[in-house]
Amino acid sequence: MSLGDLASTIIDIIFTVIGGFIAGVSGALVAYYSEKRRRAMEHFREIKHLCLEPLLMELQELRGRFVISESRYPHKICEQLEDKIPWWKSYSFRKIADPLLYEDLKNHYKYLYQDLENIEAWMRNKYPDFLHPICKLLEMISKDHEFKEFKAELERMNVSVGGPRSMLSPRALEYLDSPATLETPLET
Repeated sequence: MSLGDLASTIIDIIFTVIGGFIAGVSGALVAYYSEKRRRAMEHFREIKHLCLEPLLMELQELRGRFVISESRYPHKICEQLEDKIPWWKSYSFRKIADPLLYEDLKNHYKYLYQDLENIEAWMRNKYPDFLHPICKLLEMISKDHEFKEFKAELERMNVSVGGPRSMLSPRALEYLDSPATLETPLET
């Protein structure tokens, strides 16, 4: 074997080793970044299912607390103000979603986290200010002479089964029969 062949063989061995090393390192890097991406995707799936989806449902339910309709019992709105420990004083989204993932929102969705914190603070401090005027309005309605006449007329019509009162929704009937509206007798 000549010196040239030996040098060529050594160079081939060096390039083979370097090529194997590069292939091994690049394979390891691809595996590392693939695993890192898989973990990140799994983490975002957990955030979505264990945090964002429950928060969305809670926000929709919370929005419903600001709607006044027959589907809500109006007299129960005022009863909330009389509770010794009202629900809004301890209101927190951390109770709704996974607490660790909720706190992690500030790392991924900074502005969403800040908005949720602002909603929590508003609920704890301002929700009673929202309820007070509604209760005053409901009190004024229950004391209104025309409302009392309407209520008395409904009571008189209810004598016959299947009368007009039976066409009202159960929630409307409960409001008409609620203690808030029964406290004020009909003035004649």
